[in-house]
Amino acid sequence: MSFGQVVRHALCAGAMLQMMTGTAFAQNTDLHLSQNIVTPGAVVSATVVGPPGHYFAVLGSTVGAGLTFAGQDLAIGSEYAVVASGQLDGAGRAVVSGVPPFLFTTLDRYYLQAVTSDSQTFVPAALSPGRILRNADLVVGLSGPAGPAGSVGPTGTPGPAGPPGEPGLPGVAGPAGPTGPMGAVGPPGPTGSDGPVGATGPTGPVGATGAVGPVGPIGPIGSTGPTGADGPIGPAGPTGPTGPAGPTGLTGPTGLTGAIGPAGPVGPIGPTGPTGLTGPTGPAGPTGPTGPAGPTGATGSAGATGATGPPGPPGPQGAEGPVGPAGTQTLFGTNTNTAAAGWGADCTLGEVLLTAATVANGTPANGQLLPISLNQALFVLLGTTFGGNGTTTFALPDLRAAAPNGLTYSVCTVGFFPTRQ
Repeated sequence: MSFGQVVRHALCAGAMLQMMTGTAFAQNTDLHLSQNIVTPGAVVSATVVGPPGHYFAVLGSTVGAGLTFAGQDLAIGSEYAVVASGQLDGAGRAVVSGVPPFLFTTLDRYYLQAVTSDSQTFVPAALSPGRILRNADLVVGLSGPAGPAGSVGPTGTPGPAGPPGEPGLPGVAGPAGPTGPMGAVGPPGPTGSDGPVGATGPTGPVGATGAVGPVGPIGPIGSTGPTGADGPIGPAGPTGPTGPAGPTGLTGPTGLTGAIGPAGPVGPIGPTGPTGLTGPTGPAGPTGPTGPAGPTGATGSAGATGATGPPGPPGPQGAEGPVGPAGTQTLFGTNTNTAAAGWGADCTLGEVLLTAATVANGTPANGQLLPISLNQALFVLLGTTFGGNGTTTFALPDLRAAAPNGLTYSVCTVGFFPTRQ
């Protein structure tokens, strides 16, 4: 059974609550793990130790505290799962195995605790110390200082002497301290410049034309040269003017005339109609030719300038002129993707988010390289689509030129792995 299966409350709710209220047995109940740091997908063995023949259950949770009942604090959260159960053998042991839920997730650790009882209702019950499994992909470079040692529990009453047991397993390491913050990804190194092109040698004299030789075999195809680096994305061009309306289409041909129907019967003669109106007057005759112009008279002397009259009232306001042509305005690619990387609401790995804040929910999409070893789940989704060598690094998309002015596009780098429908 996998430690990651959520078999929540596999025992009935009443029995699970009662199992937390019993007093501890004289024999110590314990849980030993085959390893504390686990590679995602690897199997972990766990040995439950307790009184021979007693019943046991192993509880698992993604949270290391929070479940409390009848004054007892457990080392797991309220969203627990029963990952294994059964009965201890004659030596007081049981070995179970499973796969912690670390594969394709950013889960840092998983908490386990064993419970034993001489009754299937787990009343009374004894608790083992809490144990922690760590995700090996997230341990390197992230471990903080060790937390303080827990207080020593009270000594139980001595129980009857049992048969000699086999040597115990090595003790497990104490719980690790909180995870330290992830270090910032360094910028990619600059690309080296191309060497200078050598000078062209002088052209030799043209030799005599030789005889045409036989056609030689086709030489091998040369290898493809390396792909040049992508140039930067240019700014968006202005919107072009609206084109003129197209001409009206031609009128389709007239349909065929239908066949003439049969003549109807002759109707009776109608009454005589009224006398018609008088017809219109005929057109006017042409205009006669214009006579010759008379002689121009002499110009009279200029009169005295009259006094200036009072100013007239203001004239009405003229009509509003037509709207001038639209100017060109650049709305994208200026002062973009300046927000700092951060975390906020839950998001889906690889999701692109847009923000106007100074801190983004994710990593700004600036085309930077990320190490595969610290971002395996995100690499599974992006691959080398946006760059990287695919062995140790891969790249985020560069969306700076596509972001609206002053805003930031970011990529969700810590979140939920999407499930294909």
